[in-house]
Amino acid sequence: MNCLAHLQLASAHDHSLAGALLGDFVKGNLANHTVEQGGNYSTAWIASIQFHRQIDTFTDSHPLVTRAKQRFKPPFRRYAGIIIDLMFDHFLVHDWQTHADLPLTDFEQQCYQQLAHDEPAFPSPARALSQHLRNHQLLSGYGELTIVNRALTGVGRRLSRSNPLDRCLPIIEQQVHLKNDFAEFYPQLQHACARFNSEWGSAASCA
Repeated sequence: MNCLAHLQLASAHDHSLAGALLGDFVKGNLANHTVEQGGNYSTAWIASIQFHRQIDTFTDSHPLVTRAKQRFKPPFRRYAGIIIDLMFDHFLVHDWQTHADLPLTDFEQQCYQQLAHDEPAFPSPARALSQHLRNHQLLSGYGELTIVNRALTGVGRRLSRSNPLDRCLPIIEQQVHLKNDFAEFYPQLQHACARFNSEWGSAASCA
């Protein structure tokens, strides 16, 4: 899942927004990153990073997501996971009221304020992402396909090998099933997150 979904799910299940964002940047054994072990992150942040990992594991292995990836033809299939993550944020923007209680405009500003407060403790790539999200109002901006396309182009530039992510817009527009995939998948993910919260939340600090 992409940034908006991770932040919404973290907020809905009482996890820190900082940890939700850091999940893509903190690697390895989380115990090594705790303050108690000389690391930089509190128990609450570590629990949220673990929560982020469980969301990604559930998503990547889900049959609906696997099926959605299979619909992409080469050379886009190799990058289908990246495309789907961003498109699911796109659909979440448009279907926000179905999946969240707080209006998107209010939630978005709360995220930016909290992330700005926490940024000094972030590693530099996460700090840059947080600032980029805020400066360009990207959480709601993902509702525009042109913004999704621009984000995919940016991801493509950061990858080491040549890729077609700067040519995704026509392919995205052909993926008419993706909206239904999201509508079916996201409630299942929300339900699973309640289980992750109980199974992993208390244990994450010693993972």
